Parts: sequence; C-alpha cells; structure tokens
Amino acid sequence: EHVYDEQNTAEAYLKSAATCTEKAVYYYSCECGAKGAETFAYGELAAHKLTSVPEKPAELGVAGYEAYYKCDACEALFSDAEGQSQNFFDAFFY
Repeated sequence: EHVYDEQNTAEAYLKSAATCTEKAVYYYSCECGAKGAETFAYGELAAHKLTSVPEKPAELGVAGYEAYYKCDACEALFSDAEGQSQNFFDAFFY
C-alpha cells in the first residue's frame, strides 16, 4: 500500500511552475516513487514578466502618465524595470 507523504521537488512531481503570485506546486509521492494526487506548494515566487509602457503626454482635456512597467502575468505596475518599486496607477497620472 502506498503512503503519499514525501515532498519530492523533482521535475517528475511538478504540477505547475511558480509564477509571480504563486509558488510551484508539486504532487506528494510515496517513498517508492509513485506520484499521489494531493499537492503542496514549495519554493520562491518567480520574477515578474515586465513590459515597458511608454509615457503618454497630457493632451487638452486628457490626463497623461509617466512611463512604467506592467507585469504580463499579474498586471502589477512598477516604476522600475527590475520590478522592485511597485506603484499604483493613479500615481502615474499628471
């Protein structure tokens, strides 16, 4: 009888890779190597996948905004290309 209580983080037990909002998810395994149905989260979050959004100058009656970076996965907004300085969108309006 299998007992699925091993937290094996080998590729063979990976259910879903880490994203910028969720850790990687793996299947528990038996000591014999069999893969179970239950899962556990493990590891670090992945880096944001940032896209540069250019500045839009203000026009008559329409607000503009400064250049910023947007994560393609979680849509978080950042003022730097490294994704370290998160800002709320209304901070970019002028």
